Amino acid sequence: MAAFAQFSSDLDKDTLKVIERGKRMTACLKQAANKPIAIDKMAALMFVGSQGLIDKVPVERVEEFEANLYEKLDAKYSKEAEKVREEKQLSDEAKDLFKKAANEVIEEMNI
Repeated sequence: MAAFAQFSSDLDKDTLKVIERGKRMTACLKQAANKPIAIDKMAALMFVGSQGLIDKVPVERVEEFEANLYEKLDAKYSKEAEKVREEKQLSDEAKDLFKKAANEVIEEMNI
């Protein structure tokens, strides 16, 4: 969609929103070599991204958001995150937890 957008300056609001979310989701998928991310943390990041919670995070701050989210999960929600790791699925409780953690991080980052 981003490639198509280069040919037209008259994109509607919804299309621009999809392109911007795609930029953030792409940034979320980048990982350092030989540093795998735990499944619970990756699930949290992909979930909050797909729900639009990182839409207001500037693309250049997505990496910072990601690091802060992981720290928040480790420090404050480790038991709940461990449950996701063990069960390998996202319960409604886990989804609510991830949303809460993401919103706390966004607030702490003053975004």
